[in-house]
Formats: sequence, structure tokens, C-alpha cells
Amino acid sequence: MTFTLLFSIGKKKKNGRYINEKIKISNQVTLVMFGIGLFYMIYSLIWFPEIIFIPVLTCAISLLIYPLNYYGFHISSRTILVVGGILLSAIFHGYSVPEGQSFNYHFFIGQCGILVFPWLLADIREKGLLFSTTLFCVLILCSQSQFNNYFEIDLDPNVFRAPEIVFFAYLISFIIFLSGLFFMQKSNYESEIGYWNLVKEVKQKNKEIIEKQSLIENQNDVLKQSQYKLQQRNDELNIKQNELNIQNSELKAAFEKLKQTQAQLVQSEKMASIGFLTAGIAHEINNPVNFISAGIVGLRKSLNHFFILVKEYDKLNKENFDYQYRRVNRLKEIKNFKELIPLVLKVANDISIGANRTAEIVKELRNFSRIDELSLRFTDLHQGLESTLLLLKNKYKNIIEIQKNYGELPLVECYPGKLNQVFMNILMNAIQAIEGEGVVQIYTSLLKKSDLESQVCQPYLLTSPIASEYVSIKVIDSGKG
Repeated sequence: MTFTLLFSIGKKKKNGRYINEKIKISNQVTLVMFGIGLFYMIYSLIWFPEIIFIPVLTCAISLLIYPLNYYGFHISSRTILVVGGILLSAIFHGYSVPEGQSFNYHFFIGQCGILVFPWLLADIREKGLLFSTTLFCVLILCSQSQFNNYFEIDLDPNVFRAPEIVFFAYLISFIIFLSGLFFMQKSNYESEIGYWNLVKEVKQKNKEIIEKQSLIENQNDVLKQSQYKLQQRNDELNIKQNELNIQNSELKAAFEKLKQTQAQLVQSEKMASIGFLTAGIAHEINNPVNFISAGIVGLRKSLNHFFILVKEYDKLNKENFDYQYRRVNRLKEIKNFKELIPLVLKVANDISIGANRTAEIVKELRNFSRIDELSLRFTDLHQGLESTLLLLKNKYKNIIEIQKNYGELPLVECYPGKLNQVFMNILMNAIQAIEGEGVVQIYTSLLKKSDLESQVCQPYLLTSPIASEYVSIKVIDSGKG
């Protein structure tokens, strides 16, 4: 992580990728240079104190590079790195020659290696920096003898006085220098070709942009025309919307009127049903009421006899006991009290039967009408059918036979009053369809969803939210209709 931070010092987006790579390389070379300088500083302190200034100078140059890169002076930092590197290399090679050595070929190899520095640290597009640093390296290499004399470096004179060595050094230097010029010229040529290719590409792009701009203008004209047509359509749609709003208001008013008419029809149907039911209810209630009325008359007459007898018993005392006792016995014989008591019990029983029958009719009537019909509730459909048949009994009694074929049904959630009205209409239609004697059959059963596919046009009631089971109610009459 630390090395990554060191290597990225001075790298910025505005420099470009190639310059940033060179800055990174310079940071890496600086770190290596600092490490070498630190090593030779310790080495010199122990073995060669007289050359301690070389590693100290190396570390100082290394420490200068990072601030320059950080503040954006990357060209200066790389120039210092190249110049400082070649100078320090020249001085170090001079001082590092072993005493009494007659030939120093390793010096030329090291100096020629330093010539790689400019190409390593400068981008090929930085022609000024590349040319100047390379030329400086060549000059230092060619003037190594004067450089050594200036710094009083004690070298074997045969090294620089031998003509073949000097020729060899100059030859290598100029080859490297001319190679650098060749590569620079080649780079210029390639850059020029790249430039003209770029100009050509830019012209082509400009031509394409002009064509696309013309196409866009044409499309804008078409878009404006389409927008104008769209505005016209929008105005037409607004007019249609207003017309639809008016029609919607009229439909709402008509719907409300239809609902009122429907409510009136339902009310009329209810009134007709009430009138029809009134006759049936009156007929059904009339018999038990007659039972009660007749029983009450007989009961009153019998009770009068009992009251007379009780009064005679009240007159009974010691003075008139014999007389009054005989009188009571005569009254018992005259009124036939032995038969009167069973008669009173029978009359009371008849009154009870009539009252129970009347209560049953009222109960069935309440069950049929269902005062709480406005709320959903679980209802026994068979009970609703029975209540309806009871209220219609005077219409089919002794004429039409009602055959009930009831299956096992669950309780169904519905509006009981409305459903009983449906039963009333269906059964009334079946009864009225029969002229004279006949039969009305009522079938109820529970069907599965698979059974429903084989039966069409039958009345079914949904008994569960998932519609897996259905209630089937069929009314079949023997009439001609």
C-alpha cells in the first residue's frame, strides 16, 4: 500500500496516460536510487569515508524528486533525475576503479547503460526533453577524461589515452546519439502521419455531423408538422371529451332515473307479493283462528256452569248442609259435569293447537320476510323453501302434489329475504303453469366444480370464495308451459 502511494505521487488526469506512466517510472527509479544511495552511505561510512558525499548526494536528489512531482514539476524532476544520474554515475565509476587496474571497460558499459535513462523517463512526444537529456549523456560520456581531471579522480591513464578505447567510446556514444535522432525522426514521421490521419478523420466526422445535422433539421420539420397535427387531434379529443362528459352526465341521470324506476318496480312487485301473500296467510290463519273462536265459546259456556256450581258450593254451611248438598248434586246431574270436564280439556287443547298453528304461521312468515334481509347471513335453504311452500299452501292444497327431494346442503351465505322472494316467484310460476291436478318436484343437491361442466343453464349458488362447491336447486312442474 505504501509503495502504491509513493509510485502514484504526481499522477493527475490532466497529464494523460503516457505522462503519468513516465511519472510512475520516475517515482520507481527514485525509490531504487534512494535505496542504493542509502546502502552505499552505510558501506562508505565503514570502508570508504572519502566518497561519502556520493551516496549523500544520491539520497538528496532522490528526496527532491517526490516534492517536484507532487507539485506538478514532473519535467524538472525527470530532468534532474537524468542529469543527476549520469553525473553521479560518472563520479562513482571514477572512484570505484580498483587501484593498479590497467583497463576499465566496466566504466564504458555503465555509462552506456545510463544513456537508457532519457528514453526510460521521457515520453517520445516530449522531443525537447528527450533530445537534451540524451545529448547531455553523450557529452558526459565523451568528456569523461576532462570530467575526471576536474574532480581529480585517480584513474589508470591508459584507459583514456589508448586510442582504441577512446575511439570505442566515441563510436558507441555517436551510435547511441544517432539512433536517438533516428528514432526521434521516425517518431516525428509517425506523429505527422497520425496527425494527418486525425485531420482526415476529423473532416470525415465533421461531414457526418453536418449530414446528421441536416437530417435532424429535416426530422425537426417533420416533428413540427406532427406536433401541429397532434395539437389538432388533441383539440378534437378535447371536444370529444366534452361531448363524452355531457353524454356521461346524461347517462348518469338516466341511470339514476332507471334505478328509481327499478326501485318502484321492485316495490310494486313486493306490494303484489304482499297482496298475494295476504290471501294465503288469511286462509292459513283462518282455520286455527276458527278453532280458537269455537273453543272459546264452548269454554265460556262450560266455565259458566262451573261458576254456578262454585257459587252453590259457597252457600254450603252447617244449617243448610243437607238441602244445599242435594241442590249441588242436582246441578251436577242437570249440567252433566262428568262429560263437561273432558269437554273443557278438549276445548283447551283445541285452543292450544290453534294458537300453536297460528304461532307457526307467524314464525314462517317472519322467516320468509326476514326483517334483517339487508345483511348477509348463513341461511338454511330448505327452511326458506318450506316457509315459501307454507305461504303458498292455499294455492296448491288438495290439487297439486309437492314432491321434495332434498339433499344434504351446507349453510349458504346470502340475503335470506331476497332469496325467499326468488323461491316465491319460481314456485308460483310452477303452480300457475299447472291446470288442474299436477306435480311440482323440488330437487336440491351439492355439486363439485367438476360436476358443473356437465350441467348447463341450471341455477347454482356459490358456497365458498374459491368456488369449489355449488348448490343446485331445480324446480320441475308437470304443466304444459
